Formats: sequence, structure tokens, C-alpha cells
Amino acid sequence: MTVTMDELAAMAKVSRSAVSLVLNGKAEGRIARAKRERIQELIKSCNFQPNRAARNLRNQRHYTIGIAMPVPFNRFYSDMMIQLQSGLNKRGYSSFFVFWNTGDDIPNTYNTLREQGCDGIIAWDPSLMSMIRGIPAVYYGDPLKLAGTDHVRLDFENVIRKSLEYLTSLGHRRIGFAGHFDDPRFRVLQEFSPEFGLEFNPDYSCHVTREQLCTHQEIKKRLKQLKQPPTAVIAANDGIAYIVADIAESLKIPLSVIGFNNTDEGNFRKPAMTTFNTHNEAVADALIDLVLRRIEHPDITPEGRIIPTEMIIRNSCFKTDSNHKE
Repeated sequence: MTVTMDELAAMAKVSRSAVSLVLNGKAEGRIARAKRERIQELIKSCNFQPNRAARNLRNQRHYTIGIAMPVPFNRFYSDMMIQLQSGLNKRGYSSFFVFWNTGDDIPNTYNTLREQGCDGIIAWDPSLMSMIRGIPAVYYGDPLKLAGTDHVRLDFENVIRKSLEYLTSLGHRRIGFAGHFDDPRFRVLQEFSPEFGLEFNPDYSCHVTREQLCTHQEIKKRLKQLKQPPTAVIAANDGIAYIVADIAESLKIPLSVIGFNNTDEGNFRKPAMTTFNTHNEAVADALIDLVLRRIEHPDITPEGRIIPTEMIIRNSCFKTDSNHKE
């Protein structure tokens, strides 16, 4: 049986506006917790579905957030899609995803978002952010590339600092990075290396594109051609870390590897992969909070949020003076 909002309010013994606040994620601090929980239980048990078309017409909004990101090439992106869609749905918004494969696709990506009609945009690319006009937007990425905007980023400084602390404690001196050289961690590695008594050598690092075939070729080529290869590599994500570790093993090069994203496979590899938990749900929540905040308050001061990361030490790193993995 279909239940209307008025009927739901009567069942919960609250006003219609109270139900509306809960549906739109605006009840916190405005409606008592007991009432909120009662409304939420009834929404679930009655399988209540708001009439979004009527709401959109009434409020002159689409209640849709456009999300522009690269074509998913590792687990981080696919998980973020799930977290963003779920989080927006809880706030009464639909999500509209648009992807690009190369930089040439980005103008078309923005045009698609404009044609769709979005109340706000969550974007992964600074060049796309610079195209946006008249639509509230939030950026996921390095704020150095785009000053004065709402943005969310991971604490990459902590990632590199923890990695260097751990690797140098195991005796490593030749430490490189495997990933795109535009990645802020590559810059931070260069900046932090002297602090740990290390001389940064770009030869120990490998520029990796999104294409996995190219990833294999570039990493293998780099490791084979170096007379003195790195003893440890910090990878941009777990997928690249697995490839680096497998290639090093095939070439019989002893190499400690640290991944990123904490994908499920890492715990079942032999040796299990040391990595970082990126708390994707917290990243998605922050992006959603900021874009909805910008929609409600267009002139508010831009805000940046840094999401902490957590190092998970397993068995993929070893002492340089030992022939066995710990």
C-alpha cells in the first residue's frame, strides 16, 4: 500500500515538515532524536518513496548531484561510487555519474553535467572545476592545484611520513614511488626525504599511467635497467603495489612494497600487503556535506577537509640486511 507523507506524519505523530526534514537530512539539531528515529523506522517499514518530481517542481530543484570522475581503474573509485550514491540517497538526492578516460574527454564531461541539470557537482579534476560556472561544486584532490574552492583530500603527508618512518626503521635508504607523477605523494616524498636523511633519487620511482598493460611494462623496464634498484617502493594504490611486488619477485629483486586503499586481496596475498586504510565512507560524507552546504549557502567561505589515513602493517616489507620477510 502506498503511503503519503501526510499519512506517514500522522503515524509518527509529528508534523509534515518534521518528516520532510528527516527525508532531506536536515533534522539534526532541529528534531529530537527519539522523533527522528521513529520517523526513520516508519519510512523503512512502510517503504516510503517521496514524490521527487513534485518536490523538484515545488522547490525548483533537481535534487541531483553530478559526479565527474576518471573511468574506475581501481577499487577506490568503484567503492567511492557506492559510498557517494548511498550517502546522497540518504540525504534525498539522486546521483548522476559521468566518467572520462583522458583529459580530452573532460569538456564533454562538463557539458553532459550541464545538460543533465544538476544542483551541484563533485569533481575529481581541477581543469573541470575551472570550467564550472553557476553550479555549486566541490573538488576531490590536491588543493594546491585549485585554491579557493571547497575541497576534500586524504592526509597524504601522513601517508608518506608513516611510510618513511617504517621503511627507514627497517634500514631502507633507496625508496621510490610507483604511480602518476602528478600524484601529490610523489611531491611529498621528495620534500620529506631529507628529513629522514635520504637523498631523493628520481630513478627509484616509476611514472605509472592508468592502463594496466603499460603499468606492467613500465615497472618491469625500470627495475631491469637500474644497476642499483630501490629496496622499497611506495605505490599509489594496492593494484600497482601487487604488480610491483609480483614483477620484483619474477626478476628476483628483493623489494619491500607499501600499497594504498586496503583492498581485500591484500590481506590474502603471500606475503600480505602493508597498506593504508583510506576510510572511503568518510571521504564520501565530507564531499556530500560540502556540496550540499554550498547549495544552501552559495556565498559561504570555501572549506577544505583532510581525511586521516591509517597504516596497516603486514608482511610485504622486510629488513634490508635480512634474506627473509618478517
